[in-house]
Amino acid sequence: MWKRLIELLEFDKNHKKERDVIDAWKEYLDLLNNSTIPIDQWGVKRVDLLVELLHKMARVLNYDFDKTHIKNSSYSPRAHGETEDEQAALRRGLIEVLGGNRPLPMFITNFPQDENR
Repeated sequence: MWKRLIELLEFDKNHKKERDVIDAWKEYLDLLNNSTIPIDQWGVKRVDLLVELLHKMARVLNYDFDKTHIKNSSYSPRAHGETEDEQAALRRGLIEVLGGNRPLPMFITNFPQDENR
């Protein structure tokens, strides 16, 4: 989505503010493709780089948004974040079980009754 937005905006790469947007996009994209950073650090850095990108885009488009406004003005219900965290935990657990790295505990609670007895 972001890549398409950057492509749609006509930037003059000879102007510093426009070059700054492209550079911020490249830094953000680099992080999105980086799987070596621990997930908790990755999430914080992703938000910081996204805010930086949006701030530079706002400057080019003559909007007067500061970084704090950009970072804190959106609304995301807490339940959405919790749902995403739970889904990520489920995916990780399932991958571990299917990959043979975690056992799947099984408990028998009722034995079938033998009808001949």
